[in-house]
Amino acid sequence: MDIEKIKQINKEISQCKYISEENNPCSRDISSKPLCTSPAKTQKILLISNSPSNIANSNNTLIGFKNTFFRDHILSSFFSDYNKVTAKADETYFKKFCEKFNQLVYWTHYSKCYPGKTKTGHKPANSKCSDLYLKREIEAVSPDYIILMGSNAIKFISKDSLINSISKNGNNSYKVNNIDIPYICLTNPANSNNGCKKDPRYRFKETVEQIQITMDDYL
Repeated sequence: MDIEKIKQINKEISQCKYISEENNPCSRDISSKPLCTSPAKTQKILLISNSPSNIANSNNTLIGFKNTFFRDHILSSFFSDYNKVTAKADETYFKKFCEKFNQLVYWTHYSKCYPGKTKTGHKPANSKCSDLYLKREIEAVSPDYIILMGSNAIKFISKDSLINSISKNGNNSYKVNNIDIPYICLTNPANSNNGCKKDPRYRFKETVEQIQITMDDYL
């Protein structure tokens, strides 16, 4: 992890030229601003998901008790001993796992801003943001593993379909500075994606277990 490089990239993201453009070419909602997490030398896992949630955008933070996507879906995908029902009722319990996550995982997105919503979920994000920042972020973090969550993040890195990429879990890698970094692909764990999560082609339960086993090596 190159802390200074990540901080510089995050500064560029926070000052992105598209924020002030009313008719911007990226996919950000007019109400949103980019959200980033804080880097740490102990972070060996890089999580790349599609975009910040509406709740994260409203609360101006990715990692927090009120962010139900993080509380109910991210943490339960990463830690085998995490119970989201207990976490919802006990903020102290939640914070314990939140601290573990912050220590081990650097979280970024395919699109750094909330894209707005449709009747069925988020509006689709385009690649403007990732073209500007994502590959440089991966190089700066230089993780042991990458977790790709959601179709946009997966396709950007794998250059393959969602199902094909998931089927290759255990054999996927992304080359950075002549080093092959293994990555694991997971379909979006949100409730709005329950159809895919129940479809055996997406191997949801199996992939979550693979992520949790990977995390166990760092606990």
